[in-house]
Amino acid sequence: MNNNKLYVGNLLYEATDDQLRDHFAQAGNVASAQIIRFADTGRSKGFGFVEMATPDEAKRAIEMFHNQDFQGRSIIVNEARPPQPRTGGGGGYGGGNGGGNRRFGGGGGGRGGDRRGNNNGGGYRPRNERSDRGNDRGNDRGNSYGNNDYGQPQGDDMGFE
Repeated sequence: MNNNKLYVGNLLYEATDDQLRDHFAQAGNVASAQIIRFADTGRSKGFGFVEMATPDEAKRAIEMFHNQDFQGRSIIVNEARPPQPRTGGGGGYGGGNGGGNRRFGGGGGGRGGDRRGNNNGGGYRPRNERSDRGNDRGNDRGNSYGNNDYGQPQGDDMGFE
């Protein structure tokens, strides 16, 4: 192990950076401890990162604390992986999380692509180019487009004498 930064998951939402630092100090010198929080609310996301002073201390912390109790919960402790670059995502009318009106891009990421970075989001498409439903105009089922003939005279019975 040549990384001294650790991922710590399954934390209580009430846990603090100082409590995490104090707990990991049992394995060696803690360079930093941070619980990740939502920017808008400040609420914990339930995971954080601890940086130990040396790779050996980080390895010792994994051995000591992985699947062990911390504040009544079994925590996950692994070597932290570098962050992956974010691509695509969000944008366009209804947004990337399925919100908004179906007609204007909700449900897939709008014109900016879906959340996985593909550029096939649900942006506005003219009605005749939509592939998510068949064309039900002109069939015998009737529909909500006003082209059914319910209640209208049929055949030769047009009401003329």
